[in-house]
Amino acid sequence: MKWFVLALTLTTGALAFAYDETDLAKFKKLNACESCDLSKSDLSKSDLSKANFNKANLSGADLWKSNLSEANLNKANLNKANLRYANLNKANLSETDLSEANLDGANLDGAILCNTQMPWGVDNSGCK
Repeated sequence: MKWFVLALTLTTGALAFAYDETDLAKFKKLNACESCDLSKSDLSKSDLSKANFNKANLSGADLWKSNLSEANLNKANLNKANLRYANLNKANLSETDLSEANLDGANLDGAILCNTQMPWGVDNSGCK
């Protein structure tokens, strides 16, 4: 029984802090987080405009009401991310996984969608 409680405690603790603290500090300093892990992080209401998230893992991240205009999210994992009312105007979402993301009220005007996994399927509307 003690091992079960310990295993449950370790598992629960690991789920609470999914993102890498070093990656978060790096992002805050450089406005770039290329190939980093910010999964399950709370970036709601943040100004992330023009940020570089190329190949970043943002799965499960809370980006509610965040400004991601002109951000580079190429090949990023945004699966299960909360992007409600996020501004993704002119963001590069090429080859990005948004398959289970919440996009209610999100602004996708001018976003580059090319081989982008959307909740409704693959979107190639922005391929050149």
